[in-house]
Amino acid sequence: MNKTLRANLFVRNKRFRKKLHLNMMGMKVLFDVTTTIYSLILVVYLVAAFFITSDILEESHDFFVMMEKQARNHFWFILSVLPFRYIMTSFQGPGVVYSTSEHKMAMLPHERMKVWLFSCFVKWFKNLLIYVLIGVVVSFVTPISLSLITAYILILFGYDVLFTAPVWKLFQERFYIKLALLAGEAFLSSIVYLLESPFIGLLIPLILIGMHFFLIPTLFHNINWGRVTEVIDFKIWRMFLVSKATQSSYKRNKRHSIFRESKRRKKPFQYTHQSVHHRLWLIYFGKNIGLILQLVGAILLLLSVLAFVSDLYFQIGIAIGIYMYSNISASLYNDRFQSDILRVLPWDLHTYKQTFLKWVLYGAGVLLLPVIIYGVMHWTMWQPVQWVLYGCVFIYMLNVKIDKTITILAKQLHSFELDEGVGMFFLVVIVATHFYPAISLAFLLFAVIFKREKISLIVG
Repeated sequence: MNKTLRANLFVRNKRFRKKLHLNMMGMKVLFDVTTTIYSLILVVYLVAAFFITSDILEESHDFFVMMEKQARNHFWFILSVLPFRYIMTSFQGPGVVYSTSEHKMAMLPHERMKVWLFSCFVKWFKNLLIYVLIGVVVSFVTPISLSLITAYILILFGYDVLFTAPVWKLFQERFYIKLALLAGEAFLSSIVYLLESPFIGLLIPLILIGMHFFLIPTLFHNINWGRVTEVIDFKIWRMFLVSKATQSSYKRNKRHSIFRESKRRKKPFQYTHQSVHHRLWLIYFGKNIGLILQLVGAILLLLSVLAFVSDLYFQIGIAIGIYMYSNISASLYNDRFQSDILRVLPWDLHTYKQTFLKWVLYGAGVLLLPVIIYGVMHWTMWQPVQWVLYGCVFIYMLNVKIDKTITILAKQLHSFELDEGVGMFFLVVIVATHFYPAISLAFLLFAVIFKREKISLIVG
């Protein structure tokens, strides 16, 4: 057996045994063995009895037939949408388990390429096994044809293989490059949806195959190994059962922030109020980038899915998205003053608000992608007016939520019930534009309802 293969198997085996041992210790603390066994037996019995005594599969037959029809009709569109998953993955990690152990092996007499490929093969095998198991269950439980299930398994597995090297390299790129790729992917997906062209759907796999001729020779060039191993080590040793048993969480030691390599950080620092506040927010977002991406990604996914369901559901999704995003922003603003140096420094809350809102608008720009794509696909004369309404409601809700947070932090007495009620009313107005598009002109009422200074706080 090859010495590199033996070393990789040794490291994987020891890591698996250690994680298994720690998880077993956590389970012993959290669960009683006898109670757990009887609970599992009861759950299995209830599930089996439910399927035996009910006709849920027969009742769902038409639903599965419709799903199969949709999966066949939108096959090329789904093929063009799947890259979203891998581009989003590049924000979180390199896509390959390359921890400190693998990095040290590559420094010993083991080829780095062989160590990296072993991790790739392990990942591909695990994913293929999961896809096959899910496919077997779906083929036995549902009337969906085996050929369609096999086709989607091959697509998912093929994309896992083809996107391994691009995600590995994309993880090293700057944030705006990844955002540009997301925008390009959204544009390409909308074209596939509108034209229903198989050629454009096949374009992505062909581009990926061609990219490998350029990526493979430079696979390990300009790699920030410290950042790669830091992210992977955190993912490996972040164990849910151990965290619950010890009442503590495994926190990532962020030595390599995503903003560290930016050219702006290398310029001389200007000690102004705006610059200092901007830098403090930059540090905060860098430490919480994972949570922020999850929250923004959840809203982005919600809007992207509803955009292809129906107009009514999309308008409801817009209202929900505005409400969620404004509340999340207010929570982040409040949390910033509960940690780090801001816990002891005097606060200039309104100046912090101005610098914070600039970052909030950056995140909102990402959420505009499904709104614009939906507007292009369902263009009417009312679309621009609806976009202005969305912006006005968003700005108003954001100001109300953050102003309420400021009064709480400053320990002031001020009621925001009327302001929040107005905001909820206009969220209902957004949904009502589905039935009466002319209601979109309601954005003109904002000039009367609240002063212009509230808008200038964001725009300025």
